[in-house]
Amino acid sequence: MALLALRCYLKKKKKENKTALIEETEVKHVDKNMRVKENIVKGPHGQPESVVVSMEEDCHVDDDIIRKKKELKAQNFHAKISAETSPSALEAGHSS
Repeated sequence: MALLALRCYLKKKKKENKTALIEETEVKHVDKNMRVKENIVKGPHGQPESVVVSMEEDCHVDDDIIRKKKELKAQNFHAKISAETSPSALEAGHSS
């Protein structure tokens, strides 16, 4: 039972020492197409009677989000701060 508790403690401590950094990148793909159709209707003598022009626009937009996860080791910042603000450093400061 004690070994299980020790294993869980070490596993939790290992997870606390790592910091995850997630970088998100948004990518958009835009695809535009235009189709033009021209129909010529001929009259009885072979001459063009009417011209029909039709245009179709087609636009597709795809959004993609790319996530990259980086794990960084956490550093003990509290030890550095307490060393910088020692009582002797506070006493040596100038007062107005």
